[in-house]
Amino acid sequence: MTRDRYKILIVDDNDEMRQALSILLQVRDLQVLACASPSEAFEAATSWKPNAMVLDIDLPTKSGFDLYRELRAAGHAVPAVFITGNASDVGLDRAAEFNATVLQKPFASGVLFAALDKALSK
Repeated sequence: MTRDRYKILIVDDNDEMRQALSILLQVRDLQVLACASPSEAFEAATSWKPNAMVLDIDLPTKSGFDLYRELRAAGHAVPAVFITGNASDVGLDRAAEFNATVLQKPFASGVLFAALDKALSK
């Protein structure tokens, strides 16, 4: 895969996680836009048009799942990788609804890259 043509939207309310993911993906020559809130992410997704998203499940105002569902309903259905510090069967079931991967924090960079490669190949 030629990653430099891909734009990845990161949505996580944790500043350190957002910054770490941004740096990690930029080092791999991906274009990255990082958002702290669902409202910021919705606006970014509609204007920037990412190829994939990395979404935290536990956001303060709504879940990453709810945000993703709203984006899909608005016509912005791009592949997603969900991340969480609290994986549960419910989270795994909801990710399956979107044919998406859930990664439990902390995760190795290689695991994230494999999940993004899989998502982008759909």
